[in-house]
Amino acid sequence: MQEVVITGLGIVCPLGVGREAVWSAVKNCQSGVRILDHLADTNYPVPIGGEVPDFEPKQYVKPRKSLKVMSRETQLGFTAAELAWAEAGLDDAALDPERLGLVVGANVFRSELGDLTALYQAASDDGKFDMTRWDVGIREMYPLWMLKFLPNMPASHIAIFNDLRGPNNSITLRETAGVMAIREAAQTIQRGHADWMIAGAT
Repeated sequence: MQEVVITGLGIVCPLGVGREAVWSAVKNCQSGVRILDHLADTNYPVPIGGEVPDFEPKQYVKPRKSLKVMSRETQLGFTAAELAWAEAGLDDAALDPERLGLVVGANVFRSELGDLTALYQAASDDGKFDMTRWDVGIREMYPLWMLKFLPNMPASHIAIFNDLRGPNNSITLRETAGVMAIREAAQTIQRGHADWMIAGAT
């Protein structure tokens, strides 16, 4: 059986962005769970959670115009993939794009409320949503809105930017999606269908 090894690691999580930031937090026994100001300010009953701090997508996502059709989850996954790509040193490698692929674990992403505000306002009558006015409301939506929230979008953006023309798959298995993505990527290499794979989840 062909041996498969991990050559680069990209992490974007509540402990930080990048391997060094995350490892530093782990060594210093820092938790990624904290009080979230935007929840505490609204007197939300449970104002704690894990949120990626100080994440500026424009620093990592290329081309920047892609941000218009990326949910936050896609931005985080794209960033993690680019960090792994850089750590593996693939920029200077002579790689056949047909032998490069990826498997990304993801779930159905929830739409951000701001994306739906105009629709609800246009389809409301006296402050109540009126389903019979849906055709009026839907005209207020950003035409490419749906592309932000499909679970195959992280894999699509990563593949397009890095010119990965080999096997491309998205796995939707909730909390196990990341582990299954790594397993599927390793088996894709072992089957001889690719030489390099990006694998992970968001």
